[in-house]
Amino acid sequence: MIIRNSEHINSKAIEKKKTSDLIVDVLNNRINLEMNKDYYEGLFTKNNAYQQKLAAEQFISGKDYIEEKKIIQINFDMFTKFDERVIIKFKIMDEERGLVENENYEKYHVNLDKVKRIYYNEKKELTKEEKELLLLTMSDVKKIEEIVKGDDTMEKAKDRLVDLSEDEGLIGMYDREIVERKVRNTMIKSAKMEAEKEGLQKGLQKGLQKGLQRGLKQGLQQGIHQGKQQGILEGKAQLIKNMIAKNIDLKTISEISGLSEKEILNLQK
Repeated sequence: MIIRNSEHINSKAIEKKKTSDLIVDVLNNRINLEMNKDYYEGLFTKNNAYQQKLAAEQFISGKDYIEEKKIIQINFDMFTKFDERVIIKFKIMDEERGLVENENYEKYHVNLDKVKRIYYNEKKELTKEEKELLLLTMSDVKKIEEIVKGDDTMEKAKDRLVDLSEDEGLIGMYDREIVERKVRNTMIKSAKMEAEKEGLQKGLQKGLQKGLQRGLKQGLQQGIHQGKQQGILEGKAQLIKNMIAKNIDLKTISEISGLSEKEILNLQK
């Protein structure tokens, strides 16, 4: 395995610099590894841009099309977005017959959230592969030692992970406060947009139904007005539910919604 520069080549002067978490070459495969702590609107679009950029960079550097490397993207997700499978493989193919357009592009989503739930909640025996993935999610050294016990390779990995977790230089690679604030703001904006859209659709539908049942112009107008009011209330409730689902803290939810933390906890129950 050869570790590559994770900063992508800019194809034009005004293009914003893109930086992957880790890019490695293994034989004729170029692999882009991304760690995704939280899901937010636009996350996968960003990840996809990295894979497409890697593919394009091969030809910017002058390689022949025949010699192109296979571009693989592996997303390690700390959330469940698709279904309950631990590893899901995606390829570009036609919907009708499943014909693969190009074998040189693959993408994987690794559900680390599912692996954690298997270990902590479902209490099932983990496979060796699941234990290896679980190491990426754990910070308790004692529990890590329990997981790797009896496996020489995993014990070596554990020692290396512990060393890295205490490396001040590595910890300082990212300004965590800035990054987390940007992600949090994006999540709040996404939750608001989803809630407003859902609430307005439900409210207008109910208003139209009430108005049509009365059959009068006055009834229709009144129904639409009531529907809009209902939509605002439902939008607010949906906003709170979305933010709770995205693990946004109670204080922030309270500031945005105008409800007390106690009222939010009651709604959550």
